[in-house]
Amino acid sequence: MSATTFASICAPGPLGHVVTLRGTDVEVEAHAPTRQEAESDASLALTRERRRLEAELRRGVHRTLSTRHPVSRTEVPHVA
Repeated sequence: MSATTFASICAPGPLGHVVTLRGTDVEVEAHAPTRQEAESDASLALTRERRRLEAELRRGVHRTLSTRHPVSRTEVPHVA
């Protein structure tokens, strides 16, 4: 997985603590009774989301490379 820069925002919330992690292309938020639990949960969620996005990009590239275009039955291949 590639390195990414991120920002962390911690604040008190209705369930104890809220931690928001913002990466270059993703943002996750975790709520937990303690700040440490919220940070741990947010870190795990950020990692999972980044992996999901990277897998989605890989699948997209694979689909692009394997796309076939149907040949019209009215078109006759030109033989030189």
